[in-house]
Amino acid sequence: MIPYTISNEPLSARTKQARVKVLLRHVFFGSLLLSTPYHLTEDLPTAATDMSNIYLNPGFMAGLASVDVEMFVLAHEVMHIAMEHGLRRGSRNPQLWNQACDYVINALLLDADFTLWEHALYDKRFAGMSAEQVYDILFREQKSQNKSGEKGDGSGAGSGKPTMDDLLDPANGGSPEEVARVGREVRQRVAAAANIARMQGKLSGDLERLVNDILNPKVPWQDMLRDYVTRISKDDEAWNRRNRRFSHIYLPARYSEKMGEAILIDDTSGSISHDELRQYNGEAKDICDSMHPERLRIVYCDSRVKGEQVFEEDEFDPALVKPKGGGGTDMRVALEHVEQYDPEFVILFTDGFTPWPDVEPSYPLIVCCTTDAPVPVGSVVRI
Repeated sequence: MIPYTISNEPLSARTKQARVKVLLRHVFFGSLLLSTPYHLTEDLPTAATDMSNIYLNPGFMAGLASVDVEMFVLAHEVMHIAMEHGLRRGSRNPQLWNQACDYVINALLLDADFTLWEHALYDKRFAGMSAEQVYDILFREQKSQNKSGEKGDGSGAGSGKPTMDDLLDPANGGSPEEVARVGREVRQRVAAAANIARMQGKLSGDLERLVNDILNPKVPWQDMLRDYVTRISKDDEAWNRRNRRFSHIYLPARYSEKMGEAILIDDTSGSISHDELRQYNGEAKDICDSMHPERLRIVYCDSRVKGEQVFEEDEFDPALVKPKGGGGTDMRVALEHVEQYDPEFVILFTDGFTPWPDVEPSYPLIVCCTTDAPVPVGSVVRI
């Protein structure tokens, strides 16, 4: 349900003109806009998005200097969605994360010949960076300014510019399952918009690279894992998720900041090379070293579950790993098998050439895939 009072008034003639001009001049951005629902509301001061909808304050839009600036605002909001900024924040400071994302988008739109809003955050040193990289810089600058008592120079953290604060919480909540679902829908829309622009010969090299980064994110698995743990970890009892051990009654699920058992599924089918198996072991060692789970359970599976190994805290050694398998491939078997452990999350290492479940698993899933094979479930990291 949309948590704002929505006006039934149509878009203004100038805003309609701005949408059409975006489509005519910038096919990729315009195609994304056409597939995104919009709503007029006075409950928000400017414009915003919740990763599914775009919200526009009609008074703010009417006060913009020109139709070209309206084009920028529309493209700015839809690129927050395309780049999944509302899904990638994790435990970062919301306002600083919003600023970092704005710097990234505005540099991109300026390169694409959009006319920036006069208050848009822009700094040429951030061109080509990811939002995560910009955030780290802004965070360090903010800490330095706080220590020295400086107010900033208007170009970075601490700027006095009236930023838009336009990243709202995801429309249907921020659970790992919902984040994964929304992310897949966004990537499908990005792929469709890119295909339309490509067929018309209007997808520049820079946009081609951007689309590739969106569809095949090179996000370190450590960052994604920490985001998952942040979302599902609570110091007290959480009533927002059913305790699956007692399905007949509604009991709270208890989470703590300390990571419990980490469950890894290794694809050990015949298509997996020795190099890939060594890579799995290296990633497993990194998980243990960085996250210190109480226990690491590794499940080996080809078309059947072929074995398990359990390592207690800080006892994992790649030399002790004894993978079993070598036959056909069906990761659905392993994904169903681990449900008995009521996992907080599961990490699956695979080349992606496997049948997939028709629906999301009942637990958060990260799929670390060594190829570009399509992966329709979980949150995907290409490694």
